[in-house]
Amino acid sequence: MSIGRKKFNMDPKKGIEYLYENGLLQRTPEDVAQFLHKGEGLSKTAIGDYLGERSEFNEAVLRAFVELHDFTDLILVQALR
Repeated sequence: MSIGRKKFNMDPKKGIEYLYENGLLQRTPEDVAQFLHKGEGLSKTAIGDYLGERSEFNEAVLRAFVELHDFTDLILVQALR
């Protein structure tokens, strides 16, 4: 998993592909979103780059990623952070 994180930080697509190939991640938007949400050792810039890709799958990951966050009782500025 740590190799996958390092690869992700260098190139998000290659990192995710490495995790798929080694059975560490399933090819579902929910699983990828959970991996990104935990964020252990992941670059926030790399996460943003991955979520900002204009593909149907990445957009599904983005939706799943947002659903993992709880914005209840937060003011707008706090929620955006």
